[in-house]
Amino acid sequence: MKLIPEQIKYLRAKKRELERLEEEHRKYCQTRESGGMESFGLPHYLDFQEQMSNDFSRQEARETDYALENAHFMKERNFDMIDIGTAFYVDFGDGEIERSMLIEGGTPSMGTEMVASTDSDFGKAVLGHKDGDKVDYTVTATGRKMSITIKGIDRIKENYTHFIRERNRCDRISESAKKSENLAKRLSPDLYKRKKAITPSQVVLLKQELSKLGYRPKNQSDITRKANIERMLNEENFTTPKKGNYIHPGSYVTIMVLGEDGKTQEYSFEFINEAVSTEIEGEYVESISPLGTALEGLRPGDGFSAKRNHLPDLKGMVLTVDNTRDLQRVK
Repeated sequence: MKLIPEQIKYLRAKKRELERLEEEHRKYCQTRESGGMESFGLPHYLDFQEQMSNDFSRQEARETDYALENAHFMKERNFDMIDIGTAFYVDFGDGEIERSMLIEGGTPSMGTEMVASTDSDFGKAVLGHKDGDKVDYTVTATGRKMSITIKGIDRIKENYTHFIRERNRCDRISESAKKSENLAKRLSPDLYKRKKAITPSQVVLLKQELSKLGYRPKNQSDITRKANIERMLNEENFTTPKKGNYIHPGSYVTIMVLGEDGKTQEYSFEFINEAVSTEIEGEYVESISPLGTALEGLRPGDGFSAKRNHLPDLKGMVLTVDNTRDLQRVK
């Protein structure tokens, strides 16, 4: 099974929601036990329905875990022709151009994202085609013959979801972060170690990656990666929750960003030292990045301006900082 980053992001969000429902159900059961459990009537029926719903949620959570732990993560896109993970535009003959993205048959969709599965008539037909190709296919269910034209392949990176570590570290780290890191490395081993500490959610991703490596052929690259992950986990260099409402690695942050058109948009993410596994852009911000350098230490209500290479400065304001989550998932 091959999953593209958009699917992984969708599955992770789904897993978080199922975990939230599970926690709500646990608290509900505790309340019922402390208040006394009626053996019949409407309360008993409601308990039965609640338990059934929760059982289905647990099954869904197991299926989500299985998909994330056993799938091959697609980290490269094909922009020359339509392949798994490629977004493309198609004209169905009515003059309207629609955007779609190809995914492997039998894998999860991405919510409201328009997708084409490789096991569908349409997906089979467009696979391997290039910009400008005319494609004819037949809809199996109805026998209807279709004639479509590929009107372009989307090559704009911002339109896709990516893993942070897909980009070289030297392209992600800001100059100020580089100087600070080098200084800490020379003068303060403890500070340097803190700059390498990983958060509980990163530990979860590393353990997931470790599990995946066990199912794949043991080539030299896999062996090296497995050794590095085991070293990081054995060192137990994890971040710990800090008091206060300022941004530090492990914080969950919401910011408001001012666009070039004057409009504002909100973004929520976890603030981390550095990506160590399959962290997805948009869900995580590294402290070593230009944005991370500008945000670290700020509190709700503080403004910021992040300098970016060859792009306008990113300006905005911190809205919320959540430092209440603990290390429970590390255990």
